[in-house]
Amino acid sequence: MVPGLADPYMVSFESVNFPGYYMRHTSDGRVELQSYRESFQFKSDATFRRVPGLVNPGMTSFAAHNRSDMFLRHDKFLLRVEKTARPGIPGRRHLPDHAEIDRKNDFFQGEAPSPYFFNLIRKIS
Repeated sequence: MVPGLADPYMVSFESVNFPGYYMRHTSDGRVELQSYRESFQFKSDATFRRVPGLVNPGMTSFAAHNRSDMFLRHDKFLLRVEKTARPGIPGRRHLPDHAEIDRKNDFFQGEAPSPYFFNLIRKIS
């Protein structure tokens, strides 16, 4: 976790194994590890705002810098940015059967995600 590329008061995730590669969300919500590009869009897509956990305030959730209603989530061993199904978050239908699992996928323990977190990201050259 490094100071945000688009805003130094936010965070970006640079790979330890592949320096110069950053976790970036795509327009369809996928999260990929991509090599740094000197562009406003890249920097915005690779920057996240740390917020108290959406379910547990002792945890951490990450909102996309350029889509504040979209949160970093893990689902079926993939990372995505999506609107949450948590009641009270506008824009996403609340699904009672899956709501508890959905909410648990919206936050991470501690200040930075674990190394396991980065195993969920596909590296794009």
